[in-house]
Amino acid sequence: MAALGCLALYGIGLAGNAFFLYLRERTSLFAVRQVDVGHTEWVPPWEIVDISGTEPGDDLLALSTPSIARRISQHPRIASATVERTWARTVHIDVTERPPVALWLSKDPEEVAADGTVLGIPPKSKLPEWPVPGRDRHARGLSLPLITGVTTGVLHPGDRVIDNGAREALAFLALCRSYGEPGEEWLSEIWAGKKDDLVAVTLEGGVSVRLGDGRLTQKKIQAIRSVIERLHPKDTEAVLVDARFRHQVIVKTEEIKPGEERQAS
Repeated sequence: MAALGCLALYGIGLAGNAFFLYLRERTSLFAVRQVDVGHTEWVPPWEIVDISGTEPGDDLLALSTPSIARRISQHPRIASATVERTWARTVHIDVTERPPVALWLSKDPEEVAADGTVLGIPPKSKLPEWPVPGRDRHARGLSLPLITGVTTGVLHPGDRVIDNGAREALAFLALCRSYGEPGEEWLSEIWAGKKDDLVAVTLEGGVSVRLGDGRLTQKKIQAIRSVIERLHPKDTEAVLVDARFRHQVIVKTEEIKPGEERQAS
């Protein structure tokens, strides 16, 4: 009797497996119904779906979510991706994008992320119209600060900027953004031709600001902006702001004499 019972269970199992395979292969019960993408700012959802290689009608159970996430993360503008499949026959994709913090001068200006990843030319939807409100001639009609003073070979999307000065400039711009003082709001370019001696140029008036290695506190960056805002427009062309000192921001003019430096904490 025990043997008959085991055979019966085995037969039921085979029948169940055959029925499951029939449903999977001959019906749409386990087919992907739709692919959803969470909010993105820089990479359009359709592009993410295309990269994923997933589309309605695919076998939901055969999908490898880690493999899909790895494919998506190969896009230079995407730092990471998570992929989930639900019993509602939906594949949901969430991505963490690399926001651009600067522009790199190549054949065409290319956006660069804080980690040095070259992102490519700005999406058309992000290109500013000319003239850009609030951005004077020093901005050159671009939407992000330029990294200048660095000579390198041709870089392509996905490549990494390895120049030490440029990496310092990118880290400084990332700090500005984390402090709520994004560089695109007040800087037109950062000269990074010498390590530990960054020089930023402001949008308003083109004031040069010496930043050292760029590792400044939020209070120091706020002090720099406060000093620049108090400068008279006629003075800006002959002014250099030096923020390399620990507890002060020093303003110098071209005709300055020793001991005639104005300081602001």
